[in-house]
Amino acid sequence: MGSAHDGERRSEAGTGHLVEDREPGVRDDARSIILNHGERTEHVAVLLHGYTASPAQFTAVAQGLFAAGWNVIVPRLPLHGYEDRMTDRIAALDIPSLTSCAVDALTSARELGRRVTVGGFSLGGLLATWLANRNSVDRIIAMAPCYGLLLVPSSFTGIAARVLLAQPNHFWWWNPIQRERLGPDHGYPRYASRPLAHMLRLAQSLTSELRTTPPRTADFTLVLNAHETAVNNRAARQIANLWARHPETSVVEHLITDLPPSHDIVEPLRDTALARRALPALLQAFTNESREDQVSYENLHVRVEKISPNARGYRI
Repeated sequence: MGSAHDGERRSEAGTGHLVEDREPGVRDDARSIILNHGERTEHVAVLLHGYTASPAQFTAVAQGLFAAGWNVIVPRLPLHGYEDRMTDRIAALDIPSLTSCAVDALTSARELGRRVTVGGFSLGGLLATWLANRNSVDRIIAMAPCYGLLLVPSSFTGIAARVLLAQPNHFWWWNPIQRERLGPDHGYPRYASRPLAHMLRLAQSLTSELRTTPPRTADFTLVLNAHETAVNNRAARQIANLWARHPETSVVEHLITDLPPSHDIVEPLRDTALARRALPALLQAFTNESREDQVSYENLHVRVEKISPNARGYRI
């Protein structure tokens, strides 16, 4: 078994399409991650991190998959991970640069494994869904994907995006009390409004595409926190339902029911105890294909449900 390689050390099996992450001004612990066994493996994962985070957000998940025999690529999304955590550059983040990064990571992943699974959290979950909708991969794992905002009804998502885009860019603190003290250091403590609007518009575009066009990827797994505090679980289920409407698709929801109110269930440095509890459920979504109805871990319960068209009254 080969050793793990990060973004500054090229892997032997080849990642020629993934740009080596040597951009100046980026924190060393926020650069792209490549975990490579030194040969093309049966499974390879592309993991796409959240808005204002960095590849380090997926450290625990990536290491868990690597230990299970997978090769793993975690690209740094554009304008993320800078040493200046208060940088204004994140305001220029746009969809073309994000989708281009995701496509490059997928191209590299095909060189590292025979069966490609694309996973993402929040913004990364949205990007993973876009990528899997337009490209044939083995599976997609969308973790708390940002298809909409918790306090905005799905029918108003497009209006919210237009309102945000009509205004000058604003920066808002993720935590107005901790402000710039909010960790971890490899992420930013605030976010810009215009990129958020672009994400909502991408989610709307994705919804429109799925109404008429079959996705290129059949196997879709949705991982939700029953006590989500930021993104809209109903919007996520609407996307899952649209996916399931198309023939020969398989859509499964993993609902984690025992976590406290939270959004970031992935980052090991934000809430160590929460991330440690969630990790087995996240890894199971990638590695377990048995799809039991109920999965239990120590102090954690996950309800697994296959979604069929119009299941549970999901409005589409």
